Formats: sequence, C-alpha cells, structure tokens
Amino acid sequence: MECRAPAEAAGSPTNRPRQQGRATAPEPLADGAATPLASPEVCGICLETIHLAARGGQEPVVHPACSRHSLHLQCLAQLRAQADGPRDVRCPVCAAVGWTPDNDAWLQARCAAAGVAHPQRLSGESTVRAAVVDYALRTFTRQDAPEPRPPPGVELLCCHHVAPVPDRSGLLQFVDLPTRAMRWAPIPIRHDAGIAAWQPSWICPRCAESFELADLEVPSGVGDECRECNRTVRWVFDRRTHSGRTECSRGCSGGERQLTMAAPSAPAPALPTSPIPGAAAAVPAAPAEAAQAAAADAAAVGMQRALAPPHVDVDPRAAGAPRTAVPAAFWFACGPPAGGVSDATNSWLYVPLLHAAATDLALPTLEAWRADPRARGWWDEARQLLMASEPVAPQDLAATLRRAAEAAPAHAHHFPDLLARLERACLPGGARVHVGWAVRQLRESDGYLLAPVQEALLECFGGLQLASALDRHSERFRSGTGGQLPPVALEPAAPDTGPNARGPQPRRAAELASPAGGDGPASSTNEAAVEQERADQAANSGIAGDEHGMLQEANSDIDAAGPGSGEAPAPSNTRVGRASWEWLDSVILHEEFAIPFQPLRDVPRFQAPGVRRAFTFALRALLRPAPQAGITSERAWKLFLLVPRLLLARPDQSGATGKAVLLQRITDFEAGRWPSLLRAARHANTQPPHTTAAQPERTRERACAQVRRGQLSRARQTLTSAPLAPGNAETLRQLTDPSRRPPEPRQPLPQDLASFRPAEQAHDLLRRLVRVRSLRAPPVLRAAATAGWQRRWWGFLSCAQQRALASTLLGGIWRAPAQPGGDGQPTLSEVVELAEPALPSLLPLRAA
Repeated sequence: MECRAPAEAAGSPTNRPRQQGRATAPEPLADGAATPLASPEVCGICLETIHLAARGGQEPVVHPACSRHSLHLQCLAQLRAQADGPRDVRCPVCAAVGWTPDNDAWLQARCAAAGVAHPQRLSGESTVRAAVVDYALRTFTRQDAPEPRPPPGVELLCCHHVAPVPDRSGLLQFVDLPTRAMRWAPIPIRHDAGIAAWQPSWICPRCAESFELADLEVPSGVGDECRECNRTVRWVFDRRTHSGRTECSRGCSGGERQLTMAAPSAPAPALPTSPIPGAAAAVPAAPAEAAQAAAADAAAVGMQRALAPPHVDVDPRAAGAPRTAVPAAFWFACGPPAGGVSDATNSWLYVPLLHAAATDLALPTLEAWRADPRARGWWDEARQLLMASEPVAPQDLAATLRRAAEAAPAHAHHFPDLLARLERACLPGGARVHVGWAVRQLRESDGYLLAPVQEALLECFGGLQLASALDRHSERFRSGTGGQLPPVALEPAAPDTGPNARGPQPRRAAELASPAGGDGPASSTNEAAVEQERADQAANSGIAGDEHGMLQEANSDIDAAGPGSGEAPAPSNTRVGRASWEWLDSVILHEEFAIPFQPLRDVPRFQAPGVRRAFTFALRALLRPAPQAGITSERAWKLFLLVPRLLLARPDQSGATGKAVLLQRITDFEAGRWPSLLRAARHANTQPPHTTAAQPERTRERACAQVRRGQLSRARQTLTSAPLAPGNAETLRQLTDPSRRPPEPRQPLPQDLASFRPAEQAHDLLRRLVRVRSLRAPPVLRAAATAGWQRRWWGFLSCAQQRALASTLLGGIWRAPAQPGGDGQPTLSEVVELAEPALPSLLPLRAA
C-alpha cells in the first residue's frame, strides 16, 4: 500500500494562510454532516509532531482502516501489538475499523524496510506507573516536620493485592494479584504547632493492618551493596510467618540469609560505661523488665534509623546486641554520670538532652535521667521545653550555626558540611523545622552533636535563658554532693551589676557545695578553684565540646604549684616562656603610646574569641603572679595594655589574606611571640605612603576583586570616587590659601537672596506631600485597587445601559443609577475583591 503525504490526505490545512485579527466562530454543521477530521500535523497516539522527511520509527504512515489519518510507524506497530485481534486495531482519531491480515503483512514489511523492530506488548500496570506514581493525598503546613523516607532495602509482605476484573456477564469481580507488598505509611505525631515527628510504619492496603518499624529486627547490611553483583541487598519480612530473609535484588545468592523473629529471652545487656570521666550509663533493667526494656530500646533505635539523614548509618540490631559492639548507639543510651564530673565541657549533658527532645533517647536511659537526684526537677522540664518549642526557619538555624562555628575555631572546618546537610534536605520556601528534625539532620554517625551544633540548637529552640540555666545546673554534677543541692529554677539568675561583673558565668563548685556561699573547708575550696580554672581554660579556648565530648587537658602549672605552695599558680593553657615575660621589661609604655597607632574600627567576629582569651590571659597573670615563671604584676599590666596593639593593628591586606593575618596574630600571641607582633604593629604605621604611579594599579586590582566577589556597586564606587586628601601640612596650606578661598565674597549677595524668608505655606505643603508619599500603598495594592474601581465603573455603566434600554422598550421612567463615589462607596477590601471576579466578565475592558 502506498503511503500518502499527510497534507494530501487532509486537504493541506497547514498551507492555508491564517487570518489575522479577530477570530470568527466556525460555521454550524448541517444535519447528518460528518465530524471534522483532526489535524494531521500530530500523531494520533503519541501526539508528537509528524515530520514528512523523518525516517525510521518516526516515518509517517496512514492508518489502513481509514486511509486519512497519519501516525508514526513505531506508534502504529505498538498499537497493533497492544490489540487482541484485527478488529481492535481501530484508528485512534476516527475509530474506523477494517484491519485485515493483509495490513499485518504490509506493516511487517514497512517495519523491516525502516529498521524498526516489532515491539512487545506492554502490560497495563507498567503504563500506568510511568505516569501516576502515588495517588495518596497529603497536605502539610510550614510548621510540620517533613515526612520520613522508607528505610532502604526493607520490604514487608502481607495480603495479596486485589484488582477488579469483569466476568463474562459484565460484572466486576475482585481477583488476587501476585504482589503482597505493604505500603509505607508513617503516622504523624502532632502537637499544638503541627506535626512534631513521625512514627515509621507500613500498612496493608487490603486488611488495613499496620506494622511499625520499632517491631522489626532488621539485620545489619540491609540496603548495602551485594558483594557478588554490587546490587542492593533487600530484607523481605512476611507478617504471616513472622520470618524474614535477606536477598539480592538481582536474585544472586550473595545476600541470602534466613531470620525468624522471636522475643528476646535473655536479659538486656547492661549499657556501657561512658568514656567521659566520671560519667556512667543508664541503670540496668531488672531481669523481669529485660524484655520490655529491650523492646523499647529497639523501638527507639528503629525510629532513629528510619528518620536518620542520608549520611547517618545506624544498625537497628543495636538494641538487642551488646552496646559495646555497636558504637553508633552510645549517645542514644548515654546516662547520667555516676560520680562527680571532672570534664570542663557539657557534652555529656547537652547531647542526651537534645536526643531526648527528639524522642531518640533510649527509654531506660530516659528513666535514668529522670530518676537521678541531681537532675530531678529541671532535666525533664528542660526536655519538655525543647520538645514544645516553636519551629524555626532553616535560614535562622544556619546563621546561628555560622556564629557558633566562628566563635569556636577548632570546629570551623565542620560548618560547610553542616550547611550542606541543611541544603540537601531541599525544604520548600518558608518551611520551618522542629528540634527533632534539626537534631537528626545535624548529628554525626555515632549520634554525637558537635559543639557548634549543641550551641545552635539550644539557642534556637531553647533560648539563651535555657542555655544559661542548663550551664548552671551542670555544676550539680561537679559538686560531688550527690544531689543535695537546693533546687534552682530554669530561669537565668539576675545579672551581676557590680564592679567585677563578667556576664553570665557558671556557678563555682564551692558556692554550690556550701549553702552559705563559700564557707566550706579550705581544701574543697581549693579543689573547686582548680576545677573552675580548667573550665575557664576550655571555655576561653573557644571549644564548647570536642569531637567526642572528651576534652581532658591537664593543668600542669597549677598542679605543680599546688594549693599548699606559697605562691599562686601560673596561668594555664600557655606556651609562653620566661624570656617573653622578661622582654616586657624593655617596653616603656609612655614611649610606646606616643607612636601613632591605627587600630581596627571593630573587632572582627572571627577574631573576638582570640582577643577575649588574650585579655583573660593577662588578667589571670595579674591576679595570680608567679615570679618563678617570670610573671609579675608589672609585666602583666604591660601585657594587658599592649593587647590592642599586638592584635588589633590594621593590616595592609584585606579579604581572605587579611583574615589569615589576624588569625595568625592570635597564634603568635598564645605562643609568646610578642616582640615580633609589636614590631609588626610599629612597621604598619611607619610604612611610606603608596606612590602616585602605583595608586591607579592598586585601585584597578581592588575593583577587579570586588567584581569577582559580586560587589558591583562597590567596584563602581572604587573606580569613580576621588581619594581623600592626606592629612599633612601641604593639604592644610591648600585649604587656607587666600587665592583659592578668599576671606571675603568677591561680590555682595543680592538683596532678595539675603532677605529671603521661605513661605510657611510652601513648607506645610511639602510636609504634607512627604507624609502622603510615605503612606502610599504598595504598587501591587494600587494596581489591584485601580482594576477594582475600573470593574466597578464598567458595572455601573452596564446597569445604566440595561435600565435605559428597558425604560425605552417598556415606556417607563428611567432613573439614574448611583454613581461611584459619595457616601456609599465600597471599602478597600471590596474594591480589591472586585479586581479578581469569580466569573469572566461579559463586558471586556478596553482601557488604554
């Protein structure tokens, strides 16, 4: 059969010139007329454009049943493959029948000539899934926690799915399908502000039975790659037999294992001892409660795996296996310390508290914190405050993380990874996150939260008052009184306004141990002073918690001097030798201060912790001099007064290079390289000014650097603005030159200008205009109001025309309608509502 061109088959509609201007309605069809043919420019199956010069599968052919409508060759072949018989191969446009066996031979010959393989018949299930993946309706708000994804490689089986199939009589009968997979359907846990968390579970679409992830014991290695074929290892669990098996998705034997669920018969193993000095795990459960504790622990770890971010890998069998073999479960079962805490950081308190607020802390551990006498009355209250806290915007959380990372240089390199975790979540615009989502997104693989993360989470979801109160309550674990301290409220203490006020500081152990505020034995007071010195040392170093919460830095100077020595111990955390302290004797302050000094306008945020440590270092040396180490009060005073010159002199470089110079000064100061810092500060103020020839080149370099950073306005200002005149005698001579600026005017001012007095009316009009301008509505609101008034005016005009026409036809008296304006004018809300009518207007606007 010869193939005709589509244009010839349909009368070449594409060659007709299109009419410009107003579109006209089509002519009505006569009785018995045939339905107009569809345009042959597109294929009737794939709706893609037909190209006459195409070859292969896109070659145009005419459907043999009607000999009018063109299709792609591969589309016609697929249509034939999908049909049960020749009578079903109808034209997709006009539904014409008449396919014969000769047409089958013709189609096979055309496909062979065009090199198109005969397609296979597609199942209806595969064609539907390609277009519609999920019919579930989900509605969320910005305050809701995001829905978790199903655990990778875990599949649950229950009842057979059913499908309606018509029988011979035409009635629908439900038949079983081979698939038995349960659907992932997490259950939301709501509170007043929205969905706070999700309970991971599956549901059977036939029997409507649900199964929670906490009731499963998923073996290790599920979701990983198979060792033999590098495919995903799956775990298939059958609810009917209560047994599961691991298998490879490809069908190889590399991941085949059999597992049958059974209740744990042995007592739950005791939780491990905390690596933090003085910290212990939760109280072990009694043998009668072992099964219940293990099940609750498995539920907590199961939820942890389901809700963990992609970079966290948690073994759900950690609840039933010894904890010492699974390091990922340590921080989810870190109980209160058994004795006094000697560590200066509070990671042992903050990390379990945040995991408890995220509902990820093991149940035995949670009960252990509640039962501890030192945490009674405030720990559980703090957990509830964090759980019920308002959600925050991810942008605010990222900004707080940035500030915390900049304040702790030891953890600054973690900030890009933390920020990338928040960005990988792909939250919609305007979304807000809860504390549980933030904890799971920012924790490490072992559940630990870095020091900047601890600080940011407590500040965002608890506020500075809660963080300060927790810092004070942590001293209860350092006092060694066994919880016999008086109760302290969760509100921060009143700030000290005395002369020695230093801002919110942790309460000293001696003050907490003695109700009288320091009247205890001298030995305990000295030990508390040593302990507080270590805490201040870690705090001033800018580290709130090290990588695993185990910061142990011995104070060798204090221990060497001892509380019984005749002199106070030397400041800790110092590498400064005796030679650096003796160098201060050569510095004469009144001569040094006579040298001009150009400091920075403000202390940069990244340098503030180091400057604070430098001032604290000098003050400690002043408070506790140590002549055997070369530290005297006079030298400490000199160092304290020289700190701004040593650290805050304005560097010659800018940008990243200048930042590196300022940070290097902190390192040099803590290493005792004070002479080189002072020489550099003097050199920075005695450098000769840049020559005129080099100034344009420096200006161009600075402008190019600003353009590369995206600061186009600053680059334009750098290129067009004139430099400031140098403050020297030559500038003063030019400013006072009588020839350039005569002391008297060359000619007197006109009388009208000298006696000019502005009119009060003009000033009053100007003030009114400024006030009206400031109260002007936004452009969007003004446009909506204008459109509303226009529609209202055209509505009045339409009503007037109808009434005038009615009065003319009926011979009645025409009454003029109410005009827009006057006392009965609508409110602004009604006007804006009229700007978007519910139905299209029958009177189109044609305003300019």
